[in-house]
Amino acid sequence: LGPDEHEALGQRAMVLTRLGDRAGALGDLERAMKLSPSSPEYVYLHIALAHDRSDHAAKIAALAGTPPEWHFIGHLQSNKVKYIAPFVHLIHGVDSFSLLKEINKQALKNNRIIDCLLQVYIAKEESKFGLNEEELNTIFNFIQDQKNEINTIRIIGLMGMATFTENENQIKREFDYLKLVFDKFSKYTTDNWQLTVLSMGMSADYKLA
Repeated sequence: LGPDEHEALGQRAMVLTRLGDRAGALGDLERAMKLSPSSPEYVYLHIALAHDRSDHAAKIAALAGTPPEWHFIGHLQSNKVKYIAPFVHLIHGVDSFSLLKEINKQALKNNRIIDCLLQVYIAKEESKFGLNEEELNTIFNFIQDQKNEINTIRIIGLMGMATFTENENQIKREFDYLKLVFDKFSKYTTDNWQLTVLSMGMSADYKLA
């Protein structure tokens, strides 16, 4: 990693530590972010980050032979899915039905099941991507009714990005709305739709999240 990447990794480790202090426990595993210098996408690697700092070395040693769990974060183009389908574990920002179908197609080709978070449009910005509630309903109904056509993906949660603004009330309203959408759609379940993850908050607004 270069200097800029080390700095970014350190900033995210600080966020994880603060979250752990706030929650009282981080658990045995957390994810630290490694930034790719050649693209804006983020890749997560599993590392040991225990709340009890005394056993870091033992946990890292235990994970030394464990393959990394690759996560894709960022806007993903349909024509790029084929490059990550052979190894990606979780795609964090599925922002269209057509993209989801392409992920399913490429997962089938690679004889894999890929976990996905659906991205909900909550921001007041045209530059942000995401699905509305009607589109979420359409996707759920299709997955429920066409189980043989879309069965190599799992929808495990929702994610959303708030407006880039200093108006904390606006950001909080957007996060509150995302939580309402999550609570609504987590009541729907099928083999390939079981929402257990709600992802929101960046380094600037994670406390509001």
